[in-house]
Amino acid sequence: MKHILCVMLSFLLFISLVGCSGETIYFDKELKEAEEYEKLATSHFPLSLRAYEPQTLSAVSFSVSEDGSFSGTYSANDYLEKGEGYPGGTIYNCNFAGEFANYEIINDYTIKMFCFNLKSTDKGELESIDESTGIRFLSAPPAGLENSESGFTLYTPEAPISALPSEIMSKIPYGTSGNLGVYILMNNETKDVFSSADISFDSIYY
Repeated sequence: MKHILCVMLSFLLFISLVGCSGETIYFDKELKEAEEYEKLATSHFPLSLRAYEPQTLSAVSFSVSEDGSFSGTYSANDYLEKGEGYPGGTIYNCNFAGEFANYEIINDYTIKMFCFNLKSTDKGELESIDESTGIRFLSAPPAGLENSESGFTLYTPEAPISALPSEIMSKIPYGTSGNLGVYILMNNETKDVFSSADISFDSIYY
């Protein structure tokens, strides 16, 4: 009899925790917040981001999927990086993939996230020389996405321009009033900046 009573009490306790609507009751507040953050953050995906630096012809372009995974391409020309067998200089490039996770909603227009599993998806040789042009092609990690121990900050189109950090204000061709109007992703460690619009930055990389 006692055994049956214990089972009935356990069942009633379970029902009270789940609720009549079937809604899950979270014991871990941080877990609930993490799931809510992820849902809000990924609502901005899919998203395409890019960065272009005309002085060195450096370009990074990648697309973020709804689950936070991303893939893209990187290329940077350095015609002064010459050597025996490649008098035409060096082009650094790669195809890459990774994922964003561990989201934190800062405010209505700012989201913090971290990059995980950044890797090259290239197959074959990491270095090759085009004998017809004398240019060396060398695989290199995508500038702006590596060295991101402090994470990334995503600014949504609703972000007031006046609220943007100076690292972004010094790089984008905007005034000081109104809303951003595009997505901006900043590497908090290196201050590299990516945009959802075709914007030429005077200086992306340090």
